[in-house]
This record gives sequence, C-alpha cells and structure tokens, in this order.
Amino acid sequence: RAFFVRGRFAKFLRMGVLSALCFWLGVHNVWAFEVKPAITEIRAEAGSTVERALEITNTQTTPQTLFFTVQKFRSGSGGTPIFLDPSDTSGLPEWFRLSAKEVVIPPKTTLPVRVQLQVPTEAASGGHYAAVFVSEKPRTGGEVSIGTRIATLWLLTVEQKASDASVAPQWRWDELVMRREYSRWSITRAFSSRMKNIGNTHGIATIRIKAKSLLTGRVEERYETARLLPGEERDVELVWNGGALIGLWHVETTGVVGERAEHQQARLFIPWEFMMIVGAIAALLLCVAVRAWRIRRSRGILGA
Repeated sequence: RAFFVRGRFAKFLRMGVLSALCFWLGVHNVWAFEVKPAITEIRAEAGSTVERALEITNTQTTPQTLFFTVQKFRSGSGGTPIFLDPSDTSGLPEWFRLSAKEVVIPPKTTLPVRVQLQVPTEAASGGHYAAVFVSEKPRTGGEVSIGTRIATLWLLTVEQKASDASVAPQWRWDELVMRREYSRWSITRAFSSRMKNIGNTHGIATIRIKAKSLLTGRVEERYETARLLPGEERDVELVWNGGALIGLWHVETTGVVGERAEHQQARLFIPWEFMMIVGAIAALLLCVAVRAWRIRRSRGILGA
C-alpha cells in the first residue's frame, strides 16, 4: 500500500511539473516579441502618401526572424475585430508598402519598421480598415502558419479634400429599455440603451446611464466609451441588483461625442408589479370606503 501511495504521488508530481513547464513555455512563447502601437489612426486625402512606423521588440535572448502580412477586418460583437480572408487584398491592403517583408531582430532589441500608405486618387471617401500582422512564421499557399501572431489595427479615413465634413461618424441612439430576471424574493432589473455609428467612418462616443430609485433614493450609474466602425453598434447596460419586488425608477441616458452631449433622454419606469400592487391597494381602499358609506347610510335610515 505504501508503495502504491508513493507511486501515485510520484505520478501526480511528474504531471504537475510537466504542466508547469508547458504553461511556462506557452507564456514565454506568447511574449516572445512586442509590437507598438496597437492602433494607428490616419486621416489622409485621396492621392496622398502617408508614412508611419511600427516598433518591434525582441524580448528573447536569441535572434528572431519575423514576417509581415496585411489583412482586412470588420467589426465584430463587442468591438472584437473579425479578420477577413487573407486572399482578399483589394482596397487598403494593396496600399501598404512595408520597408521589409521580414526582419531579423537581435536579442533584447527594438527595431523600427517603416510603413507607407499610398492612397490612390480613386479611393472611396470614408473608413478603410486593415491589420498588419507580425508573426513568427510566414504565410504559405494562401494560409497562415500556426505560431505567435500579433496584429496592429490600422484605421484609415480617406477624404477628397482636407477637413471634408461629409466624411465623419454619425450617431443613432436607441430608446431606454428595461428587462427583468426573477428570483424567489427579488427581481434583478437592467436598464439598457444602444448606440450605433451610421456614418461613413469610425468614431468614439460615450453613453452614460444613470438610474435613481424614487422609493429608496439609491442611485446607480454606468458609462462606456467605445470606438465604433461604420455600421457597428454597442449595447450599454446598467444592472440593478438586489431590488425588491416593487420599485419606481427615474432613468437618464446621455450620449457624448467629444465633449458635447448629442443625445439626452429621461424616462420614468413604473413596472407592472408596482402598478398591480398600487391597483390592489386602491381597490381595497375603495371597498373599505364603500363599506363605511353603506354602514353610515344604513344607520341614518334606521335612526330616522
């Protein structure tokens, strides 16, 4: 039995050491190199050429060979980019000119890589979006090899002339709504609103929701700032936890672009549970009043 315990303990120990080694190797591989900046925003006229630079740092103690690819992306759920097929190089990927397709970076060294964007004169006004991938392995046969890949997002706004006011984000703000989740003794309520960029280029906006209980005076507030691509939308939700079965709320929402409030809305939320209880109390009081009136009337008749 003692031999069995020691053997099982030795097996678990070996598994633990192996798991720790695999975890360390995985983390070490993920942070093998760094790329800055993560996001590059450019506003340029059609027919112009602009130049920026990427800074790539080799964090390892051995030289690294890194490769570059360009890939378009679109907005996804919650702001997560969805990268399109690498074979689709039309538009922005064709405008990229990198100083090198691959670089060898010495240990513990940061190397700048020049990136040039040549915007054609026939480029459509509005937003164009692509990612520059830096990877440990090159793409072969139209496929991307497995390995560490870091993406930097490039957000380009093309305008036909400088400061073209027609090339801009536009915002739509949906009405406040309330949803409920029931438990045995309480109801969790959430107040939500939605903002959507209906313009032709990306932009940054903030939406704030502030709720106050008119029964208890409790105040809750939530805000979220997001960069939205054309057609992208974002839901913002304020969860009101620990609520009683009844309640009465005054809720405000404010949409802010830059330092200017573009949208404001206030609503009074009267849940149907509250209305039922108020209606039941009113009906009870009415019944009591009618009963009292009948008693007084009958006594008056008898007294006469």
